[in-house]
Amino acid sequence: KGGGILKINQIPLKSLNIFLKDQKDFKGVVGLELNYNLDKKYFKTKLYSKNAEIKNYELSLEKGNIEFNKKGKERFDLDLSLLFNDQKESIDLSGYFPLNKKGVLNLKLEGKSELLKLIDVFYGENINFKKGNVDVFDMKMSGPISLPIFNSELKIRDSEIDILKNNLEKINSHIKIKGDQVQIKRFSAFGEKMGGIIIRG
Repeated sequence: KGGGILKINQIPLKSLNIFLKDQKDFKGVVGLELNYNLDKKYFKTKLYSKNAEIKNYELSLEKGNIEFNKKGKERFDLDLSLLFNDQKESIDLSGYFPLNKKGVLNLKLEGKSELLKLIDVFYGENINFKKGNVDVFDMKMSGPISLPIFNSELKIRDSEIDILKNNLEKINSHIKIKGDQVQIKRFSAFGEKMGGIIIRG
């Protein structure tokens, strides 16, 4: 028993494709430094990236902290921050999720235009975020891990997006999702095939 430090410097980023149905064009490496204590069944990991890319877009892991069994709680605590394509605004994932299937989770994903663009890179065949301003884009999951509650908010303005080969431009929207309820406070857009679209309520 006891504790120690484990360092791994060169993990190919393309190894993530093991967990993905559709293979992605990852480049570069990630590394980790893991501090562990076997007596307390505890570890703290710091992740970092080097020359990381996906489809020639730069990925820089600014924060990569993962902790297990902090203060004796059998859960994973996350504090991750990713810069995408050398942008100023980061994509942040924070919160915790349990080891026990009957436990409680609390996760929050925050980003703006960068998060939409990253989704575009992963699912570009169906969604292509071309341009625009994203004032708010966050997603939260909380509650029992077997039945979590999903909350989300999206505010975009003067944007252009291709969805399933349909072009929508001049998009201005404010949408909230709380559990199984969707509130469209504002949505307006112009489509090449369908003309103007305005939704409220």
